[in-house]
Amino acid sequence: MDEPHILVGKEKQPPKSLPQQNILMLTALALVFILSFIIGFTYKSRQLLKTISQSNPNLPTPASINLTPTPDLVANWKTYTNTKIGYTLKYPKAEDITSCQIKKDYEVDEFSDTVKIIPETCLAHRFIIFHQSNPEKLDPFEYFMQGNYKCEQLTDDSYNCKRHFTIKYKGPDLDSEYQVSKIKIGGKDSIYAKVIKAPSDSHDLVIIPVQEDIVINISLNSSQITKQILSTIWFLERDKSTTTEELKIFMDPNNIFSVQYPGNWFIHQLLNQKVSLSPSPIVDCGRCISITLELIQEKIPITHEPFLDYKPEGPTPTWIPAKKYPMNLYNAYFYEGTVHAGEIKIVHIETPDKTGYVELNLIYPKEQKLEAEKFFNQILSTFEFLD
Repeated sequence: MDEPHILVGKEKQPPKSLPQQNILMLTALALVFILSFIIGFTYKSRQLLKTISQSNPNLPTPASINLTPTPDLVANWKTYTNTKIGYTLKYPKAEDITSCQIKKDYEVDEFSDTVKIIPETCLAHRFIIFHQSNPEKLDPFEYFMQGNYKCEQLTDDSYNCKRHFTIKYKGPDLDSEYQVSKIKIGGKDSIYAKVIKAPSDSHDLVIIPVQEDIVINISLNSSQITKQILSTIWFLERDKSTTTEELKIFMDPNNIFSVQYPGNWFIHQLLNQKVSLSPSPIVDCGRCISITLELIQEKIPITHEPFLDYKPEGPTPTWIPAKKYPMNLYNAYFYEGTVHAGEIKIVHIETPDKTGYVELNLIYPKEQKLEAEKFFNQILSTFEFLD
């Protein structure tokens, strides 16, 4: 009788059931699907961030904002020069504005720190310049962010910014959305904020940093004309040879009085023929020395009572009693006050015919007391009534 055949080695396992095989296959497929989804989503997200500006015509990249002047177009344009801030630009004549029904030249309207370059008959070509103080000396994007915008970075040079605000008594909350791109204007690093979604009266914004603590904020329509104006902006070399020892003469519009002031200071025309003298090109720049001059046709006050309601900033000033001010040939009184942001000094000089007086009003931050008093005394020492 034959011996039974014995297999030596690993015992043969019974085959797995069909349900178990299906579970393993489904699990493997699920893992492959999840891994593929993660990889694909990451890749698509990165591609979207890089190409979102090109894929959506409303979201320009820096390259799509063409700020190269067209020589044939701007050759015969007029030139505007701002000597306070130190820049120049070109703006069109009437015949160059083909989209306007009524042909009329652009008009340059300057008031305080605002320059309007806009044809009144064609508001579609709005171009308004605001000269503004930037005491923290922020870069253009940080300065833009001070306006409470919430921004998402799309690429190294572009952002999508949203702002939510409410206009009181005028309906619901409003949302603004801007595509912000870094560009160069006049050789300076700047930003261009293009309106994507905003109320009907909103416009594109341009922020250009200027020397020291000044920025130029431009509100404009996104027309080809306004972009061409923007492309012609160029900054001038400031004349640093003028010193505070070189004096210029200011004569009031009524030819009543004159004073001399430092040659590198700025004159700001205010309302009612009032003027401001300041080392800053910005009116009411905040923490700057400012001396205003005004002719007032009424009886000169000899107490501080007229100033009890005077609130240049913050709470009512604490006034030091008025006292006679020594001035050769003229009758004058001195008033002094303090506020949380600085100090105030006022001198009233009675006119020779005693029908009114000239007010010289000095406001300055406390840390600039010595410098401010030096200039104030210097200007007062040159004051004279004209014959």
